[in-house]
Amino acid sequence: MSGEHAALVWRDDKWWIRDLGSRNGTFADGMQVGTGDPRGLAEGASLSFGDVSGWVIEDARGPEARAIALDGGADAVAVAGVLALPSATDPQIVLSERKDGAWVAQGDASDRIVIDLDEIEVGGRRFRLHLPMSLESTTIGAARVLRIPDVELRFYVSRDEETVEIEIRNGTASHRLHARAHNYTLATLARIRMRDAALPEAEQGWVEREVLCDLLKQARPLLNVQMYRLRLQLAEAGVLGVEGLFERRPGKLRVGVAELSEHPLEL
Repeated sequence: MSGEHAALVWRDDKWWIRDLGSRNGTFADGMQVGTGDPRGLAEGASLSFGDVSGWVIEDARGPEARAIALDGGADAVAVAGVLALPSATDPQIVLSERKDGAWVAQGDASDRIVIDLDEIEVGGRRFRLHLPMSLESTTIGAARVLRIPDVELRFYVSRDEETVEIEIRNGTASHRLHARAHNYTLATLARIRMRDAALPEAEQGWVEREVLCDLLKQARPLLNVQMYRLRLQLAEAGVLGVEGLFERRPGKLRVGVAELSEHPLEL
């Protein structure tokens, strides 16, 4: 094997192998991988590097961000590209990847950019971040054109306001989020922004966190959980840019989508 023989890269929702100009060649399922001609890999594919064989792709899932606990406690692993720290039940900071590939950590105070191998302290615990860099697919399916903030959010609210469904639309592409308790949190933020429609766009929809907690009749830790679950629900539905669902100012936040509407939900 050469010192730098081949590279494995995650792109277009699959793993690819690329030979790096090795002396004795790289082989996938017995076929030589040409320099500059990467080959896509499926689960079960066999790999050889020169005359070193016996490598098999046992798990072809994409890389997920994780935070390694430096205090001996439990590690944290991202779900659908959304990483909650110190845990999913206490999401004081939520990390997600922006369109430009940068990872952003969102907390109560402000957002900040983090990078692979950064160390971060939250909730009295310390973690080392392991953040994969994704190369976004060039083949954009219908679900992938749903990107915050370039969507419309339609809220369907029952007469008693016990049930809220959300439709995410962008042209002909759409996705319906069925009723969840946290949908009402987003509907409340949307109502505040729609109420401010006469104001300049930059001033619409801002609300103090404590005021929002009073409106929702819930404590701040529960608000953090609701916001995390909303981002996670959108990410699992294939919506991109979920880090932009909420925008922040010191002590304030708003929904990060400008095109909003509310409609009656017929049960």
